[in-house]
Amino acid sequence: MFICVLLWLNHNLNQQTLQTATKPFVGWKTYDNPKYGYQFEYPSNLIVAGGQDRVSLITPTGNHIYFSADSDTSSTIAQYLAKTDKFSQTAWENSPSIRVKTTKKTVINGLNCIQRVEDDLAVGLESTNTYFKNNMSIVISTFMAIPADDSASDEQTYSQILSTFKFIETVAGFQTNTCCSCPTKINKSLIGTDGWVIYQKGKNYSQLLPKSCDKVYCAPCPPED
Repeated sequence: MFICVLLWLNHNLNQQTLQTATKPFVGWKTYDNPKYGYQFEYPSNLIVAGGQDRVSLITPTGNHIYFSADSDTSSTIAQYLAKTDKFSQTAWENSPSIRVKTTKKTVINGLNCIQRVEDDLAVGLESTNTYFKNNMSIVISTFMAIPADDSASDEQTYSQILSTFKFIETVAGFQTNTCCSCPTKINKSLIGTDGWVIYQKGKNYSQLLPKSCDKVYCAPCPPED
């Protein structure tokens, strides 16, 4: 009996540890980017702006955290940086646009990445840039502080956001509980929730839509990729 109790307690502790690791920041929101296949969590008091190519998170003090993505065929992050660094040498009125101050290889949330502190010579600001790679895409996360602002707490928030960053599997989905739905690239984990099903080209989904949709006119969906 004593052994059974110990095993039960150990199982529950492991479950609690797993849940804590999965959702470390209570009350945070989740941002999904199905176009480039990544996800992160962020505090609910940050303002989110921009689109999937470049999303901006603005802190209450006005500092900025960016996530941008670039489709790229480089096999490694180092190769990508060598290419972009070469371009940046003449990018600002035929002069260097950035100066790299420090570079380090690191692992964040199980992902190999490169983190650099860079001076943006064009705007006169220092930034911390973290580079992730997945398949054909490079994802760049940037923390940029306003000069003379106390940015220590925001820099800590940036590190916490990075600790939740991960790549996700995406699929073409179709939402059956709303009229005028079109095939959309989504996080695969959404399939089976809120009316989302995997989209199959050529399939007629009209029978799955609400009956009220019969009286609704929908504009044609954009061409599929």
